[in-house]
Amino acid sequence: MEMPSSAVQASWLDELRDASRWVNHDQWWASEYTVDISLALVELRAWLSHFRPYDNKQKSGWISVISDFKRASIFVGPHLRTALEPELSTLISEVGALPNGLEKDKPAASAVAGSRASMTAEALNAKLCTPTSVAAAWRDVADDCRESATDFDDASQRRDLFWRIVVASGANRREVANVVTGVLGNSASSVHEAKRRLGDTSAPRPSRNENSNLSESEKVELCAQFLAAPPRVGRHVVWLAFDKARIPSMVVNFGAVTFYWGELLKSLVEARKNDDPRFPVELTRADPWFTIEDFAEEPDVVYARVELGSAALHDAPAMASRLAEGAVSIGKFYGGATKNWNAMSGFLHFVDDELFSMSPFTPSFEMPGRDLSIDYTGDEIDAKGQTIGASLTPSNGDMLTVVDAVQLWREASDQQPAAAIAQYVQIIEHIASRVDHYAWYEYLQLNMRFRWIRSNIEGALGETAYQAIHRLDTETGLTAHAKESLRRRVLQYRDGTRSINMLEAVAVLREIDVALSPFTLMARRVRSLVRWLASPATIADRCDVIDLEWELTRARLQRIRNCVAHGGPLSEAGMRSVSAFSRQLAAWSISACISGVADKGIIEEHADRKKASDDWRAGIRSSPNSGIALFPRS
Repeated sequence: MEMPSSAVQASWLDELRDASRWVNHDQWWASEYTVDISLALVELRAWLSHFRPYDNKQKSGWISVISDFKRASIFVGPHLRTALEPELSTLISEVGALPNGLEKDKPAASAVAGSRASMTAEALNAKLCTPTSVAAAWRDVADDCRESATDFDDASQRRDLFWRIVVASGANRREVANVVTGVLGNSASSVHEAKRRLGDTSAPRPSRNENSNLSESEKVELCAQFLAAPPRVGRHVVWLAFDKARIPSMVVNFGAVTFYWGELLKSLVEARKNDDPRFPVELTRADPWFTIEDFAEEPDVVYARVELGSAALHDAPAMASRLAEGAVSIGKFYGGATKNWNAMSGFLHFVDDELFSMSPFTPSFEMPGRDLSIDYTGDEIDAKGQTIGASLTPSNGDMLTVVDAVQLWREASDQQPAAAIAQYVQIIEHIASRVDHYAWYEYLQLNMRFRWIRSNIEGALGETAYQAIHRLDTETGLTAHAKESLRRRVLQYRDGTRSINMLEAVAVLREIDVALSPFTLMARRVRSLVRWLASPATIADRCDVIDLEWELTRARLQRIRNCVAHGGPLSEAGMRSVSAFSRQLAAWSISACISGVADKGIIEEHADRKKASDDWRAGIRSSPNSGIALFPRS
């Protein structure tokens, strides 16, 4: 999860501005296995609309999908809950009655109840996808940011839910983020754009760097009104860009899409040749908002001007992208396979020849190859050659089985989500049959449950401490000596590798909490950790919360795997929520087998690891302090 970087923030509006910012597609705040009401409703609707019969064979799947929905409804904020009633409460009641009828002698009753719930679910989804729900969800986020005591879990889930509803409503996330963060950041231009959405089209556009004079409450109210307003009718033109591209002439027409050689546009803008017939009228009116500095820096760029006509469009950039990339795809189809003509991030969106929003033109991210100087594969082969490596012989069947599992695990990362999940579970299933002959999901419950809970807590502690320590310069008023003292306590170096001293991290959390500016997401994470890890009793309570998430996620993985293997309702959102979970558990299972083969045996290694996890969980409440509760052997 990315954390927004900022200077010392002085108001709760600063955290709200961070929550309202959207930079890329991977900027979620909540845990990846968390299912909010939007995702839960997608899965529930898929199950309710599926043709499978209502019988006892499907009971565990129904209980799982309904449990996810009920759990997600708890985190719906008061403003959004009001907007979704009475359908939300009605659906909770209707689906709650379904599992009781899923017996062999009551399929007809379940079918009737399911049909009723299906209609309610569709009505709820229709409400969820409206601008009214977008605004209500954002008001909940605003309330969370205003209240410093709001738990990080609650705040992060409601923030992510807001953005998922933005997508479900059809709006463009970057356009929404640009206006809302601009209004909250005193941008007079963003205030102008918000008011235009509300129908005020008479005021002249302010200058690029002009500040607004709205009060705190006026900013919040204007943002909420902007989010609740439907898009207005206007003539939409969107500019996009492609790099590693060329065209045979300065301008090429392809239906609604017109391609311009990048250097031509740059020269027209730089020379201010507004009377040149090749210069689109909207760019002449964009000055000084769009200047030569706003063009892409890369060479060989072609810009695409997409004319979308007059309409009330929720997401004009997305529609324009579909047309422009479609034109490029047709060209590639006839021009032969090519990796050129890459769509860049960014756009210019004009409404009635006036610039409505813009996002910088930047190259799309490409995963670089790993530099051999930081590839540790050879070092690991050398280091483990005398231990694990000694067991890799043609006659060691267990080790060869493990090697096959590792290969499967690596290959699964290149598979489509459904196939990858099935492959990870296949690995777990194979190891489960070798260890104790339990079903794979029972194996996970017995061997991985408490390890996952502990890993969740330690991961949150380590990640938060590491990021907080590196934010001391920008988000605190500490002296240089105090910052360095905290860093030395938390960061440790061994054999050239930097890591977190977890015991010290627990000890200094409260100091970091006091030092951080309170109006940041990082401060909220630290405050929540301070509460969760304050004593052995609060740690045990936190374990109970994570245990519930474990049970929901494990049951969801079982449900989704069965749908992949045997045919059933699947959604991309549901698969995403268990993809990393299944990969992690498969890796842990393989790791235990590798260690076991190289030492005491697979079964014995599993038994030792299970006992260590069970002992850790059982001893938390009786521990003398938080450090020993978390790390009893340190």
